[in-house]
Amino acid sequence: MPDGAHKLQGWFAELRRRKVFRVAVVYAVAAWLLIQVADAVFEPLGLPAWTLKLVIVLALLGFPLACALAWAFDVTPRGIERTPPAPGAAAESTVAVARLPPARRPRPSSRLLKPRRRRPPSPRPPSPSRYCRSRT
Repeated sequence: MPDGAHKLQGWFAELRRRKVFRVAVVYAVAAWLLIQVADAVFEPLGLPAWTLKLVIVLALLGFPLACALAWAFDVTPRGIERTPPAPGAAAESTVAVARLPPARRPRPSSRLLKPRRRRPPSPRPPSPSRYCRSRT
């Protein structure tokens, strides 16, 4: 079991390094505040009762997304950057991907990441006046 406890400690250390705990706490406080404001404002505005439930569900659905984005990215003074791997973990992850069979390897290209090619503009159709005779 000491090995399992060591892995758990390493996982929590990685969560701290990637600032996932901080994002989780800030998200929970902001979601709670948003729900409180919605509860106070929606009824006087005459909004249906289900709108408050919608806000709560959206806040709950956004929590895992916020944690996943906090895991993958850091907000720095230079902008949003991908979180660098831990100093000793870079070699391990490379080896793990290299051992995967070709069908299971992650593909480097993605349809969303490829730059779109601009199509040349289609030729304009001829104007209808070209084909109409004048009756004068």
